Amino acid sequence: MTVDPHDLFDRLLAIDWSQRFESFDEAELQQLRLYDKLAQDLGRSSFFAAPLTFSVKASPEESYQHLEHAGHDALRSMMMTFRQLWSAKEPARFDATRALLRRHALPARDGVDAVELLDEVGTRFKQATSEVMMKNVWKDDPVGEPINVIRARQVIDDWLYAGAFHTDEEKAGRVRRWSPKTYEFTLAKAIHDVAHVMWELQVVVGGVLSAAEQLLASGL
Repeated sequence: MTVDPHDLFDRLLAIDWSQRFESFDEAELQQLRLYDKLAQDLGRSSFFAAPLTFSVKASPEESYQHLEHAGHDALRSMMMTFRQLWSAKEPARFDATRALLRRHALPARDGVDAVELLDEVGTRFKQATSEVMMKNVWKDDPVGEPINVIRARQVIDDWLYAGAFHTDEEKAGRVRRWSPKTYEFTLAKAIHDVAHVMWELQVVVGGVLSAAEQLLASGL
């Protein structure tokens, strides 16, 4: 099943997620609650409330790069939350939370297949993280086949380990190869695309938690 990405968020919101999953134990519910909280915190970040613009001019008369976003402090603050939904060892990371939901999904009913929808969200996450963001090109053939491409996942991982939270000299060196404004714009664009898919998964998580809380309140 393929769902138009422009329609997927609204479709997920319109679904009643109760009785779509087997019951979760307390540890699993805690993981879902953490994902929900982190995704909500991410959505409230001032970084996403500000416009993102990048303009470049290169001419004999004038040359510049102009980047506008919420600011470096807002970016770093937002990434403290983002990395908990992103990094491999974090308990509520996107991949682990989607896999948890998928393991508990019940068979399709009423025209809604939770597994297919979760797989679609997973495909969108893979597409967002594998998007080509930058290219290294040959000096004598700048429009030909590139030497190599830099995808969104590497852009994000390199920034995280280039001094913002940890320092890995190899990753920091890759970041330094680009102008700071070019890299920061590319990072911000990659994060916007990935975060949107994280929020799609939050719709499902929120629905599951709402149904679980109703069951707890009823004493069942």
